[in-house]
Amino acid sequence: MARKKEPERPQRKHVFCYARASTGHQQDSIECQKERSEEYFKWKLAPEGFTWRRVFDDPATSGKTELRSRAGGLALDLELQAGDAVIVTKIDRAFRNARDALNIVHRWQERGVHMHILDWNLDTRSPMGKFMLTLLAGVAEWERDRISERGVESKAYRRSIGKATQQAPYGFKLAGKRGDRFYVPCEFTRAVGKWVVKWRLMGKTYRQHYWSLIKQRCRNKKGREWSITTLERMFQGECALLHEEPGGAALMKHWHNEGLKRRGIDPTTNGHGPTIT
Repeated sequence: MARKKEPERPQRKHVFCYARASTGHQQDSIECQKERSEEYFKWKLAPEGFTWRRVFDDPATSGKTELRSRAGGLALDLELQAGDAVIVTKIDRAFRNARDALNIVHRWQERGVHMHILDWNLDTRSPMGKFMLTLLAGVAEWERDRISERGVESKAYRRSIGKATQQAPYGFKLAGKRGDRFYVPCEFTRAVGKWVVKWRLMGKTYRQHYWSLIKQRCRNKKGREWSITTLERMFQGECALLHEEPGGAALMKHWHNEGLKRRGIDPTTNGHGPTIT
């Protein structure tokens, strides 16, 4: 006798929302995305028997990264099962790369998961929805490229008129109002940097530097403890500035020779330790 086919298990019908903001100061943007998604769910998906589950978000996350490379995006992808639905308010909240969008949505469709994009009232269950997704993914990628191009042009203009274009380099800090900032020397950073260079050339390790700063309760401008990586960068940056200053190279050579003497090495003898010029 032929076995009776077991009835197929009904697919679960859970709804998930995905939200993203480019900076940590845009928490209101994430909350707005959540509210819009909930309203859409109540109007469109709840009557179809779907159940609201949870929201996955990625605050302070660039849209340049692929969805599965984000913490919230990866958690969402792992949570989905056949019959589920994903809601995003705009396509650029989830994707800014056409290839990423098409690959992810294709994988979801093979798993029985569909997507809703609110600003275009797009549902990937329909053939027209699939076509529009392909078109919109390309538009989103073009928009990201345009934003990047405008950013490069803006930085080039600000650089040409002597205004700050990015985070202050070593030995400087930003001054002035937002949108009209410029670089000024930072005496505190230079003082700590010279201390690092001096004792590093005299034979101390970065780990010894680190513990010396801890014991002296010397913290950085943000009130945090220094890291060994930061001390390494400070050494490189301070050496570069000292080489450009009058007498800086001679001062570093003096510190280096003092370190050799402390270790019982004659600085005038060739072949003992690196030479500072």
